[in-house]
Amino acid sequence: MLDFDEAIPILRASPALQARIEDLLNKQRHSPLSDSEEAEMEVYAELDDCVSFLNRIIRNLQESTRDEN
Repeated sequence: MLDFDEAIPILRASPALQARIEDLLNKQRHSPLSDSEEAEMEVYAELDDCVSFLNRIIRNLQESTRDEN
């Protein structure tokens, strides 16, 4: 999903993905996750790192474009 904050696009997980992550986090608070759930959480963490990196790039490009004008 793409949101806009002051004309800067922000990449975010879909509501369904956010809900899945919340479900796993809630489950993890009460009992251990299965091996497949742990692996799933690791994938989500890696994806979050990638999305955060892309958001930083977008923000930096937007700011550098503003500075040039």
